[in-house]
Amino acid sequence: MPSSGFGGFEHARPSLVGRREDPGLVFVSKSGSPIDAPSLRDVVRRWAKAAGIEKPVSPHTPRRSCATEMIRNGANATHVKELLGHEDLSSIDSYVRLVVTDLQDALRKHHLREKTDSP
Repeated sequence: MPSSGFGGFEHARPSLVGRREDPGLVFVSKSGSPIDAPSLRDVVRRWAKAAGIEKPVSPHTPRRSCATEMIRNGANATHVKELLGHEDLSSIDSYVRLVVTDLQDALRKHHLREKTDSP
């Protein structure tokens, strides 16, 4: 496993949480306490702004983008559903629909029958 600036991934979280019981949350602050939703939203928005992203962004945006890209690149939809923690496949329909739309756009753009010869 690659090393991080914290002396390795396996050491980062225990050093952040310290002697406290691990809250079991994905995001903890530098002091090891849980980060509340408004604070996480502010961090995500601040980094998006710094990256020049002008569209509205929330903590859900990177999650949705990652899932969409995984499906676009051939990941099994059932595996993506499990990774996201959803109960059934219908909950990721929007991601799969994006992929079908991408395919339709690609067919319209590149399929020989769809191309018209212009003089």
